[in-house]
Amino acid sequence: MTKSFGAPRIEYVTTSRGPEPAQVERARAVAARCGVAFRERSRARPSRDGRVYVVERGRERLRRGAEALGVHVGMRAARRARGEAHPLLRALGPARRVVDGTAGLGQDAMHLADAGREVVAIEASPVVYSLLEAALPRLAPDVALRFGGAEAELAELEADAVYLDPMFRRVAKGPPGYGLFREVAAREPMTPALLRAAARAAPRVVVKLPRGEQAPEGLAWTGRVEGKAVAYAVFERG
Repeated sequence: MTKSFGAPRIEYVTTSRGPEPAQVERARAVAARCGVAFRERSRARPSRDGRVYVVERGRERLRRGAEALGVHVGMRAARRARGEAHPLLRALGPARRVVDGTAGLGQDAMHLADAGREVVAIEASPVVYSLLEAALPRLAPDVALRFGGAEAELAELEADAVYLDPMFRRVAKGPPGYGLFREVAAREPMTPALLRAAARAAPRVVVKLPRGEQAPEGLAWTGRVEGKAVAYAVFERG
């Protein structure tokens, strides 16, 4: 069983009104993965603060009242325009096969795929993984998605680089739905064991950090690339 790393449960999974049979089948599958009930839309009555996963026609979203969370392209065009000058790409260097060990909503994985990297994305939250599973075939079909904790999954992978983006403790106000994301995201700790697993899977490890924060203990870091708001600690095996 995949660890949830403290991610809270959702109330249930449902569909949009008048669903196709495929929507119902998909909703039942997501409910089973998340360990919650499937409810037909006509019987769906969330509590006031309840998080509900909705399988709609052509997209899937997590909803709570007027809030909604889904996977979208985000700042994809702006990142693409910067090309190899983007600090993440500079931190990764010549690595072609990259494992994104903390996929989140897939923004970095899509960015790396757009840059021509071969990307494997790992996500431990069953809710977030389900959102990615629904959206990436349309938005970034070349990204290979895996469900599980990064440390366990990395034991089965080999790559040129592993990229890790831990959940920051303090963040500026994010885009609409970001609060929901933080509530259901997996919070796998950035332990020395995880970093060593990354270094066994690839000769280069890159960790995203708030600007000014020290790199985590566990590896003998060999470099650092600074961005405007974040930095990237780099370990390269000699």
